[in-house]
Amino acid sequence: MTLAGWRWLAHPFLAGVYFVLTLAASNAMSLTGWRDLAWPVPTMLAVAAVAWALALGLSRDPQKASLISLLWIVAFSVFGYVAEALLPTGTLQLVGGELGLLVLFLLALIGPTLAIRRTRRPLQAFNRYATLVTGILVAYTCVQLYSGMHQERRLRHLVPLPSSTGEGMAASAPPDIYLIILDKYTAGEVLRQHFGYDNRGFEESLRSRGFVVPRHGRANYPQTQLALAAMLNFDYVQKLPRQVHLFDLIEDNRLAAFLKQRGYRFVFFPTGFKFTSRNRQADLQLPEPTEVKGEFGGVWQRTTMMPELFRVGCGVLGCRAGRLVYVAEGPDLIDWKFQQLQGLSGGPTPTFALAHLSLPHEPYLYRADCAHRDPYFPMGSGVIGNDEEAKAYLEQIGCANRKVLQLVDSIMARSRVPPVILLQSDHGHGRFGRYLPKFGEVDAYRGRERMSVFSAYLLPGVDRRLVSDSITPVNAVRLVLRSYFGADLPPLEDASYWATEPHPLDLDRVTSW
Repeated sequence: MTLAGWRWLAHPFLAGVYFVLTLAASNAMSLTGWRDLAWPVPTMLAVAAVAWALALGLSRDPQKASLISLLWIVAFSVFGYVAEALLPTGTLQLVGGELGLLVLFLLALIGPTLAIRRTRRPLQAFNRYATLVTGILVAYTCVQLYSGMHQERRLRHLVPLPSSTGEGMAASAPPDIYLIILDKYTAGEVLRQHFGYDNRGFEESLRSRGFVVPRHGRANYPQTQLALAAMLNFDYVQKLPRQVHLFDLIEDNRLAAFLKQRGYRFVFFPTGFKFTSRNRQADLQLPEPTEVKGEFGGVWQRTTMMPELFRVGCGVLGCRAGRLVYVAEGPDLIDWKFQQLQGLSGGPTPTFALAHLSLPHEPYLYRADCAHRDPYFPMGSGVIGNDEEAKAYLEQIGCANRKVLQLVDSIMARSRVPPVILLQSDHGHGRFGRYLPKFGEVDAYRGRERMSVFSAYLLPGVDRRLVSDSITPVNAVRLVLRSYFGADLPPLEDASYWATEPHPLDLDRVTSW
């Protein structure tokens, strides 16, 4: 076969890359940059190379091997999507879970594979067509991805800072301020009702340290990017400039700008999530953003057969499949972040620390005693009826509680001025699977679980009666700036709104649940 002939056999590789790119393009604004593709694309090319070699060994014909490996690559790449679609209906459990589905996939591939191997028809035309189609798809998706990744605008100067009298409690001795976001942490009342988990011991431990712990904390929004954009700009997103992207509202947020204007050092903790992957306003980032992997690699891995193949392979070889699972932030990094938070207090300059911590959000990395476990990503990010996921979620809450108490004690012991500490969840669990349904399709049980949030506030000198039992994050931040800096930020109505990922600014007011 000539070199020109071989190029028409590239479609298995192009197809593999296409599935990576199309997932990236549909989540373009969640990528931290092109570097997020540095692991998935080479991995997919390696998978395609292995599939092509195996198919060539089976068929002894490059033309047949290309079509067989294309078939295998498509099956490999859509496995996770099929499993996700079957999960809410209960069908996945009926076929034996992900492992049973893998067996069905492999059985379904036998017939077409043998048919291609045995055919006597010339396949050059099929391979040329497949290569042309996959090449066009890759090129088109690259354009989509590039366009999607370059839609950001800078927020600076578009949203004015609030006026301030400068007569608040921070006028003479500015306190260090810690805003610690605990991702996907449902409030204690709902944890008790929905999960049978009693979190009152932790809450009472915080109260004994001076915290106010609202009993019915409510989220402003059900998605992290919406919740953070509102919280960090102490207003509802519908009142902020619509032409500014949510990620810019988070990075160039008014809270950090307001405090920096008053002499605060801004310390930021980057994460694997795009919207908190960096902050160029920060005076110090711990760690440097380039040292934290993006979450896209893990998302892509779970759309493929890879996790199940790891499980089967390690079952045969005796290895630990969990060690092969891609995670943006492992437990060692999260442990390190808690240690760094403890060391920030007591400096000569007042500090504002913003840490978005991926606890108790999946992947599940800890046992309740904070012992590290193999990373566990539940199918669908958790659904009602998945007892393994519910147990892992509660264990991670138990570890988060331990770490938070240790952190709080360290900060309070080191601080020369009594610190302000805001422990705030962005939203609760909900167990909807990977994607939130439209507002009209949300049942009250899961809707309440999603909009219920844990929160606890250490506000030295502030009248506890100003913190209502159903306070939302937007008003908690306004209270801090009003009380400590005399900011012109009167309380707003505590309101909650529902939105879905494809249309985050199409909001529905939540008045029940």
